[in-house]
Order: sequence, then structure tokens, then C-alpha cells
Amino acid sequence: MAQVLAPFALPSVATAHPAIPANLVQAFGLDNTLAQGAVITTQAVQEADALVQSLQANKSLHPEFTADVVQTANDRAHMLSKIHAEVAFNDPNTLQNILATLQRLEASQARVEARLENAGIVKRNRLQLSNNSGSTVYIARRKQVAGDGLALATAVAPANVVVPALQGNSVVGAAFNPTIDVHTLNHAPILSLIRFYNEDFGITLQDTVPIRVQKVTNWLTEPMF
Repeated sequence: MAQVLAPFALPSVATAHPAIPANLVQAFGLDNTLAQGAVITTQAVQEADALVQSLQANKSLHPEFTADVVQTANDRAHMLSKIHAEVAFNDPNTLQNILATLQRLEASQARVEARLENAGIVKRNRLQLSNNSGSTVYIARRKQVAGDGLALATAVAPANVVVPALQGNSVVGAAFNPTIDVHTLNHAPILSLIRFYNEDFGITLQDTVPIRVQKVTNWLTEPMF
């Protein structure tokens, strides 16, 4: 069988999940990377599969091995296997499957990065709240959930309020605005936030403006971990 060469660089699980402690990264080999053009051996494919099983088996001991971490490892193993199989079986759909898996891996990394950044943002917002500064302007969180939240916004929109158009490029990691002044919020701006972030913040159709504002404030200031 001809050598199987990686058509692109393949990042490690640790690259996609930088919050995993260094001791666990080293112990479980989560920092294994593959450069573009490197040989993909049968052993590398087997080791990637074994890593998925190891993470699954150790989830109860190490809460750092979340479902996202296991999924990333699984996607990586699947990708290696697909690339390796291309040489042996010449599957015409292989490249399309590989690219789709790579896109999922990149999306997972973007979500993790946004979540980590949001943890710091919420911490700073909460410090402001605890200092009783009187300011109602908070740092806007980064978008974590992909997609347009039109359905969520429509579900909680009062009968006389139209859901505003989607603002800006609402990709994972983007922010609605640099800051959010909760004192200025009413139905329409809150619906804009719901649509942009694709999260409803726990808001229900029956909630009044003050209740909705409080729930947005909670989302901006409550600890994430």
C-alpha cells in the first residue's frame, strides 16, 4: 500500500481545548499533532481510536473530559481513518467527508474559545456588579451558539413587537456590540440580542420588560463554571 500523506495539518485535541490541564494533556497524549504532508500510519489511526476510548473511560475521574472534548477526539480519529481509507479503497466521497469533519472540528474549537473568553468577561462584569458602581454598562459576551436565533426571538416576541433584522456577522466568537447597557433595554433590543446570540436567556413570552432585563443582566454576570 502506498504511503498515506496528510492533505492538511491536523491539530491536536489540546489545541481545540486549551483549558485542559497540562498534566492531563501529557498523560493522555492530547498534544499529538500531524503536519501537512506527514505520513498517516496504521498505528496513528489505531492510537487515535484508542484515545477516544480512553477519554470515554476516564470521564468520571476527569470532568475536564467533557462531551465536546470526546467529540473532538472522535472527529480527529474519524478523519485519520477516512484519509487512510482513501488510499486503500479510493472512495470518491472521502474528501468531502474529511472536509466536513474538519469544519466540525474548527467549529468546536471556536465554541471552546468563545466559552473561555466569556468566562473572563462574566468575571469582570460580576466584579463591576459587586462593586456597586451604579453602572449598567457591561462587556458584551461572545456568541457561543451558531446560527440565527430568529425562531427563539419570535417565540417570545410580544404581539405588537417585530423581531429586528439580524445585526452584523453573527458568527461564533463575535459580539453583538462592545458593551451592553441593560438600562436602555426594552422588548426590541432584547429580541435583537436573542436573535444574534441564538440564546433566549431563560426569557418566556409572559415576561415583562423588567424581568427580561434582569434575565439578560444575569446572563452577563452569572458565573459560568
